[in-house]
Amino acid sequence: MCFYNQTLWMCGYWRWGKFQQQCDWEHAIGETCGLKLISGTNKKSEPCDICHRLGKKQRKIEKLEQDIVRWHHEGDRPASIEKAQKDLVILMSESTRLLESHQSRARFSA
Repeated sequence: MCFYNQTLWMCGYWRWGKFQQQCDWEHAIGETCGLKLISGTNKKSEPCDICHRLGKKQRKIEKLEQDIVRWHHEGDRPASIEKAQKDLVILMSESTRLLESHQSRARFSA
């Protein structure tokens, strides 16, 4: 049971930090036992990188949705509407994938 630092963001996402202390088990020089315990927690008061990327994708999705509605009312941009709809599907799937990876690692996920 070796000790590591941990980084914890305000959104609940966490990751292992630097190696802190080796346990007393006998193992080869330079190797750890493989069991990780938290030595200390570095709490961050901002959202994690995944939250930032999710926010960017959400803003892009909202912009594309507004553009599609506007172009439907204008009625003269079928190619732009088609491309925006394809981009929207891609952005939504990327956003879902990011959200799933975030929730799998978040400490306080419901």
